[in-house]
Order: sequence, then structure tokens, then C-alpha cells
Amino acid sequence: MLVQSAKTYIAKKDNKAAIIQLKTALQGKPDLAEARLLLGQTLLDSGDPVSAEVELRKAVALKHPDAAVLPVLARSMLQQGQVKKVTEAYASTELADPGAAADLKTSVAVAFAAQGNIKLRDAALASALESVPDYGPAVLVRARAAAQQRDFDTALKLTDTVLSKTPDNYEAWQLKGDLLLFAKADSAGAVDAHRKALAVRGDLVPTHASIVSILLSQRDVAGATAQVDALKKVAPHHPQTKLLQAELAFIKSDFKAAKELIQQVLKVAPENAKALQIAGAIEIQPGGSTAQAERLLTKSLQKAPGVVPTRRLLAQTYLRSGQPKRALETLEPLLDKPGADNETLAIAAQAHLQNGDPKKAEALYTQAAKQDPADVRSRTALALVEFSKGHADAAYSQLEQLAASDPGAIADMTLINAYFRQAKFDAALKAIDNLERKQPGKPLAFDLRGRAHLGRKDVAAARQSFEKALSLDPKYFSAAASLATLDLADKKPELAKQRFDALLKADPQNTQALLAVANLRAREGANKDEVSKLIDKAVRADPAAAAPRQAMIDHLARSKDVKAALAAAQDAVAAQPDSVELLDTLGRVQASVGETHQAIVTFNKFSELRPKSSLPHLRLAAVYIAMKNNDAARQSLQRALSITPNLLEAQRGLILLELAAG
Repeated sequence: MLVQSAKTYIAKKDNKAAIIQLKTALQGKPDLAEARLLLGQTLLDSGDPVSAEVELRKAVALKHPDAAVLPVLARSMLQQGQVKKVTEAYASTELADPGAAADLKTSVAVAFAAQGNIKLRDAALASALESVPDYGPAVLVRARAAAQQRDFDTALKLTDTVLSKTPDNYEAWQLKGDLLLFAKADSAGAVDAHRKALAVRGDLVPTHASIVSILLSQRDVAGATAQVDALKKVAPHHPQTKLLQAELAFIKSDFKAAKELIQQVLKVAPENAKALQIAGAIEIQPGGSTAQAERLLTKSLQKAPGVVPTRRLLAQTYLRSGQPKRALETLEPLLDKPGADNETLAIAAQAHLQNGDPKKAEALYTQAAKQDPADVRSRTALALVEFSKGHADAAYSQLEQLAASDPGAIADMTLINAYFRQAKFDAALKAIDNLERKQPGKPLAFDLRGRAHLGRKDVAAARQSFEKALSLDPKYFSAAASLATLDLADKKPELAKQRFDALLKADPQNTQALLAVANLRAREGANKDEVSKLIDKAVRADPAAAAPRQAMIDHLARSKDVKAALAAAQDAVAAQPDSVELLDTLGRVQASVGETHQAIVTFNKFSELRPKSSLPHLRLAAVYIAMKNNDAARQSLQRALSITPNLLEAQRGLILLELAAG
């Protein structure tokens, strides 16, 4: 009865219920061969090929007919990547039943193809099609082979042949969708084909992922979100589901959620290039670690060197950390090819600017602007080059024209920042008015207006603007911090604390607000333990963030509790071993408590992670001087100067060493 009940559930595609029934039946009678076969088939259909193989081998041992078991067993082995075992076990196996023979030979063909043996693949396919002419799975293998040879028309024709006879073949719909997307650039047709595959089998994770990818390429975030929601219903814990959730969270600027999700993916798939790319992109954001971003993106690029966005992100990371030469080296493979895209040209131009070569920067920005005259970023960057040439009036004029004509905010923000740098606050206020018209109901314009009023010494107007920004978004930290600063200037620390308490009520895990409260209590004279507990809340809110851990170390050091500061620094580096900021802090704390040898090890690791930075060599020189090892100190200072020839601190250190040596 239980086996018959399981068959009913299988017919209804309720695999979970079927598995329960079959396992219950086997608990009573472990030697039910048919139940072992059905359980193996159902487990395989549920995405568990490992458990499926165990049950199917038990069915073989119980002498269940080979025609029923072996084709399913071969497929379970294929899904585990056991291609050599499949060909060794079944290449010579002949089954009397035509359908079973075609099924088994098709698996053998796939296994030979995976091993690069095209001749034996074709022989196995011919055998499968001899058993059952136009056997769908075998025809699809031929279609994939044609696609690999870039014969996409033949591949599509073969796929349509399968669909004409078996319109519910989800694998054929999947393949057709892929062919339409990559061979014909038919995104709409690809989505339609993939949705037809999902209508047959809704738990196809790669198919969901493909649809999400297409929708995101079309900037249809709402559609992509709906598709991910559908995937969460059928595969909520699958790494691909988490990866897509993280990507969407990143696109929506919810970096905290994105970071939590991508860490879950990296725990089970630490070598996944896409996951590493997203993790690196998150670290580039404010509050992240450029050293961590550099490590993650470098690893991602090693796994998938042809992915252009990863290469661009790594170049941007180098720019953030003041390494323009490495940024240009990273972009070189893209710049060497004709028709480099505008974003790549813009990053390269920025690197040349940072490297002190405005002429090359201007040439690249001009090239980008010519390629796409509507590209506001390139035209905005060209205006900024005018500043570097001393043509401020021309730069302002170009930016004002761009801000007036561009519906986006890039030119507006550039213009406002330029006015701020030149302390032209009245002009900045006019530019902010234009930004507000483009972003009604958003807090940014009011926050900027508050800063402009502060520049004009109009504190009352500044308060009003910051209050308005917070009313629009109670989680807007920048406005709350500005108001708290004004409260402290008015000697109202309790009011300042209330600002952050209100923000934490809206966003309890906001590490910036938690640290701000800790800082306020420290200013008010709170004892060391109370402040430590407040900072610890920020550490626990975001264990992967460097800023809260840095704050804890600094607080303990200021409190003269050097042992606790050392322990906190060691914990921080254990949590983030590739954070050069935390390594620098740990090394300095180790040196301050006399652990000079450990400090040397720490600063050497810092140097390995940042070979183009002179700072670790300055740190090492200070440690060697404390150890009275002037020769080693001199070598470290000379290394620092070899990286940064005009580094005054290193030159001064060498002079002092020479004076000490007479």
C-alpha cells in the first residue's frame, strides 16, 4: 500500500510525500527492490544524486531488472561528475529494452563528451538513436554539440525537433532559451523559453538564475525581484538563491543585507567567481575595506579572467587605495583592444589624473565622450579636467550646462562638490535647488543644503534642513550626525544622544550610530566598561566591519588598558586577517607593549598585502629603532623611499640615523 501511495504522489509530482512513503515502506521491508528503485529515482528528481546512487545500488544488489535501474544509476553518477566511472561501467553494456538502452547510451555519450572523447561520444549517440529514433535526450546532446561548434541554426533546429514531439521537455526549453540568448541575442524569446521550462518543472535553479540575469541586464529590478521571490519558494537555501538575493540587495544599495547573504554563499562556495566579485564590490562601498576588496576581486579575476566588470572593480579598488599604476595595469588587457567601453576609459582616465598625467586623462575622457555624446559621466569628467588646467570658470560653465540638461544627478553632485571645495556656498545652494527638483522627497538635497548653510554660518537654517532630511528618512545618518554636532556645540549632549537613539530605533543595527553613542558617552566621562559594551554592540552588529573593531582597540588604548587593547587587536585580525588597517593597528599595539618581534611579523604581513605602500616600512623602521637595530631601520627607510621617493618622514628618519651614527 505504501509503495502504491508513493507512486500516486510521484504522478502528482509531490516528491517529498513520495519519499516519506517509500522510506516508511523500506523501514518495514528493507529488501523491497522496487521501492529502492522508486526512492532512488525520486531522490534524483529532487536534486540529491548522492543519496539516489545509494538507493539505486541497493536495488541492483536486490536483483531488480537492469533495464529499470542502470539508466537511472548512470544519470545519478553523471550529476555527481563521475564521468569516467560511467564510461568504464556502461560503455559496453547492452540492454534489451530499447527505451532503457537509449537512456543509458545517452548518459555514456554525455560522459565521453565531458572527457573530450568526441569519437566515442558520437558512437554512443548513434547507438542511442538506433535503439529509439529521434530519442529526445540524445538529440539534445547533438544540439549542444552543434552549439559548441557554433552551428547555432542546427542546434536550434534539433531542439525544436525535440519540442515538437515532447512539448513538456524542460531540458529542451532550457537549451532553446540559452541558444536564443547567446546565439541570437533574443532576450524576450529566451525568457519565454525559460518560463516554459519552469512551467514544467519549477525547481530549475539555473533557469530561474538565467531569467534574473536577463531582467537585470534590462534594468528590470522589479521583475528580477519577483523571479528571485519565486526561486526562494522552491529552493530557499540553495547557494544560487542566496547569490541572486545578494546581487539584488547590492543593486538596491542594501549593502548590509548583501554582505550577510554573500558570506553565506562563500561559506559553501568559497571559489565562486561571481560571489567573490559581489563580495569585493560590497567592500568598495563606504565603511568597507579596500584591502579586503582587493583580495576578493583579485581572487575572482583569477577564477574568471575574462569578466570585464570584475577587472573594472579591481581597478577602482586600486584607485581608492592610491595605486593608480596598478589600476592601469589591471585595465591594460581592456585598453589594448579596440573599442574599449566608456566605463573602462573613464576609470583609466581617472587613474592617469591620479598619476599626475592630465593630458592622457583628457584624451581618454574625450574618446569616451565621442563614443557616446550622451554619456554624462565622460562629459562631467572632461569638465573636471578643466579644473586641473586652472580653467575654473570654463569648468563651472560646463558643469552647469550638464546639470541643467541631464535628468540624472551625476553632474549636479559634481557641481555641488566643486562649489563646496571653493567655498561658494550661495552658488551651491542654487545647484542644490536643481538637485531637489530631480529628487523630490529624497533626503540628500536637504542634507547638502544644511552643509551649505553651515558654510554660510547660518546655523538655524542648517538645523532646519537637517531636520527635514531626517523627517524624510529617519535612518539618514549623515543628517543625524550633523544635528548631533550642532547640539554638542550648544552644550546639549543629551539632545545629541537622543538623535542617535531615534536613529537606532529605526535601524537598530546601524554601526555608525552605535559608535556615535559610544563616543558621546566617552565624552561625558562614562567609565571604560560602559563604553566598551556600547562599542561591542557595534562589533556584534557587523562582525565583518573594520571600523567598530578599530574603535574598540582605540578606546582600550586610550584607557591605558594595553593588554585588553592587544587582545582586541588580535581578535580583530583573526576575524579579518587581510585587513591592512587592522594589521597596522595590531603591529603598533604590539610595539607599544614591547612585543617587538611579533610587531615585525605583523608589519611584514602588512607589507606583503600592500607591496606598493611605504607605510609598513616606516612602521618597521620605528620598531627597529626601538630595538636599537639601526642597520635594519635604515634598510626599511630606504625601502620606503624606493616606493615613495619624496617621502619626507623617511628622509627625516635617515638623516636622524646618520646623525646618531656621527
